Amino acid sequence: MTPDIWQQLAIDPPAWMTDETTVAEHPFQPAERAWPPVLMRDVIYAHPAHVAYVTRDTLVSQVLDFLADGERHVVAVVDDFGELDGIVLASDIQDALNQFGCDAFGVSLTEIMDRTPWTCSITDSPHVVLAAMDSLGRRRAPVISEGRVVGCVAPRDIMGTLNDMGEPI
Repeated sequence: MTPDIWQQLAIDPPAWMTDETTVAEHPFQPAERAWPPVLMRDVIYAHPAHVAYVTRDTLVSQVLDFLADGERHVVAVVDDFGELDGIVLASDIQDALNQFGCDAFGVSLTEIMDRTPWTCSITDSPHVVLAAMDSLGRRRAPVISEGRVVGCVAPRDIMGTLNDMGEPI
């Protein structure tokens, strides 16, 4: 634009540039939530979990009290080097009780854990995580922040958070 046009705009701006118009009348509407983007940290914030770290030799009976109080808990099973080997949720304990009966109390967590070679970060897009879970056939995803498990989400957690935040699913 030439300086003359800029001067003309300053002297006689179009109606949409003045205070006389409402946001709804503005011709250049931004996206409803262009920034900040919804990230997995928002999902974890909406669905907080308590996380306990245990080793591979931990027995079901040793984590029952932690998992039994009705809160959202994740047991992160780590190998000898502290790397995540798998996760155990209360539903895994219930499945073990159904499968092994009372003998489940002496079962190692490695026998019932969800081995988790795939994790997501708190900075990942929930849409990408949801698509990855679907394509990988995963029913839950451990969420990592700075190398540590901070929670575990299911597709319903992600979709519920996106819905609550007015995001398309």
